[in-house]
Amino acid sequence: MLCEDCHEREAILTYSFLDGEERVERHICQACMEKYLVETFPFSLVQDQGLESLVGHIFSLLLKEEDGAEEDLSCSHCQTSLEEFKRTSLLGCSHCYETFSGALDKMIPQIQGADYHVGLRPQDKNQDLIKEIKALEAQLEEAVLEERYEDAAVYRDQIQVLREALGEGI
Repeated sequence: MLCEDCHEREAILTYSFLDGEERVERHICQACMEKYLVETFPFSLVQDQGLESLVGHIFSLLLKEEDGAEEDLSCSHCQTSLEEFKRTSLLGCSHCYETFSGALDKMIPQIQGADYHVGLRPQDKNQDLIKEIKALEAQLEEAVLEERYEDAAVYRDQIQVLREALGEGI
């Protein structure tokens, strides 16, 4: 995918922001991100050392320890150190999540605003069918209790068709 700003280079970064109440997602190249950061936050870290240093610096600030006890912590599987993670913002393996859990627990709420997912849930496409089946089952039960067997047969057949559409069968 090409950068949405310059339309010249491959987009390697995605960022989101709120435009009013609408969530907007942008895909841009590293050069355009650095240009944006320099224009938005004109300080020497971005200009002198580039985006990677800026990200590392931000993570270092977020992970700053009062006593420095975790500074020499490293993953026993991939040997990635906490210091390296702070510098690059990259974890080395899946075990790093457990090794650096204390640091991540402090950092994630600061970056995301919460320590749990607050985004949208994927909509279950079958939810409407399930609701319709439950409504028909209630009507079927009522029809049987009232001895309206012809209506009950119609409801039963409708339920069967919907269950087959769900892949349940009878």
